[in-house]
Amino acid sequence: DKAQPRFEVTSVKENKSGSRQSNFATTPGRVTATNVNLYQLISVAYNGAPMPMGTLEGAPNWAVSDHYDIIATTNSELSRDEFQVMMRALLADRFRLRLHEESRERPIYVLTLAHTDGSMGPQLRRSDIECGNGAATDGQRREAGNDAVQPCQLRTFPGKMTGRAVTIDMLVKTLVGAVEDHREIRDQTGLDGRFDVDLEWTPDNAVVNLRPLDAAPLPVVDPNGPPLVTALREQLGLRLDARKSSATVWVIERVERPTIN
Repeated sequence: DKAQPRFEVTSVKENKSGSRQSNFATTPGRVTATNVNLYQLISVAYNGAPMPMGTLEGAPNWAVSDHYDIIATTNSELSRDEFQVMMRALLADRFRLRLHEESRERPIYVLTLAHTDGSMGPQLRRSDIECGNGAATDGQRREAGNDAVQPCQLRTFPGKMTGRAVTIDMLVKTLVGAVEDHREIRDQTGLDGRFDVDLEWTPDNAVVNLRPLDAAPLPVVDPNGPPLVTALREQLGLRLDARKSSATVWVIERVERPTIN
């Protein structure tokens, strides 16, 4: 039985800056998380993206209120799956985290094509760029377009999403963070392959965005723009419908504040 991969060196320090910005940066052999809370760490380790609202149960209040700076190193480049396994091990070691999955009936959204003829909206266009399993992180840095977005990546700000050669699955995971109640979204569009996406809307409320601390100011949101559901339909030709379905819920059995070092 092969030992689970683990980070070799991890530093966990409390962050008391009070900043609303946080950031995950991964470079070969190193992960640096700045001003992140336990909820964000669990989301990355177990979902690879923000967890849909209500899919994590039993979290203490400090899971959102306490923030940490974490540096974790390894002597190899990581696939996305290995990274998630190692983040889970870090949470188990440093936060004594134990959780399990349960299935519950919950409100979800379903994403479908808005037009019966199967046509897409003007701002969702097929892309013929090939992306490896590691997207644009596999050492083949491609030229960014005029909008500075790397191919095979989706960039998101409050009220704006720009993707080049991205999958609908990537879009769906990002939309979970954009819908106001952050509920799970299931893709029933039947759209395979990669797409260029340009979506702009007016968010329902102020959004806390995961961004580097030294990042440029966020683009100004048009207060008179369409709500997200309207923008999806008009710009991408996609429809978001509310449904109920059985969904996975992660239930925390045990967690402790981390040992600081």
